[in-house]
Amino acid sequence: MLANPITVLERCLDPPPSLSMTKAVKYLIDVGACTLETKNRKETIVPTEMGRILSALPFKIEEAYMIVRGAIVRGAQSGLLHEALVLTSILNTRPYPIVHHFGQSEKNEATLRGFYHDVDVKDKKSVAVANFSAYLYWYINWKLRIWQNPDHCYLPWEWSNEKSEGNNLWCKDHNINPTSVKAIDTEVDVALEILYSREYMPDWLKHQSSSSKW
Repeated sequence: MLANPITVLERCLDPPPSLSMTKAVKYLIDVGACTLETKNRKETIVPTEMGRILSALPFKIEEAYMIVRGAIVRGAQSGLLHEALVLTSILNTRPYPIVHHFGQSEKNEATLRGFYHDVDVKDKKSVAVANFSAYLYWYINWKLRIWQNPDHCYLPWEWSNEKSEGNNLWCKDHNINPTSVKAIDTEVDVALEILYSREYMPDWLKHQSSSSKW
């Protein structure tokens, strides 16, 4: 634990601007990732439980904070952990789950509307919701059906060559990018494993299922 990371960064050959470092620390304090404590007349920046979780997740701090807020709102379980995880991962993944045909705007809009009828193609949030819907469609109609097969039921999910090939074929018939949903699914699983590990699992997750209810 560094007493004051700003002091350390200021000693670098090419230190960040002082104002940027000050704003960064203030942001971390504002979101509850750390606290500022004074001991022996020296200020020390101390990571909190929230800070440990945010730094452990495979996302930027802003994104990890959005995920945590999806799981807990004003001290109460909201049950939106899985939704927040998927949406954040979608925004980080290229290509998006819905196949985009270069130079075919009408076809692309029709495909988006197939997953979210009220989509506004000029609104990034609206497009993200359409892709979230596409991911859910894939998860429920392909992954869960494979996972609940008697040969795989109750076993931890693992991607195999056979599953990847089946995923490719199914996605091709449904205007979904197989590599995109696979990457999102893997990133979500990694984040959940971190959150529900003994090292990080916070109290506000103990009454929430690690499995989605989709």
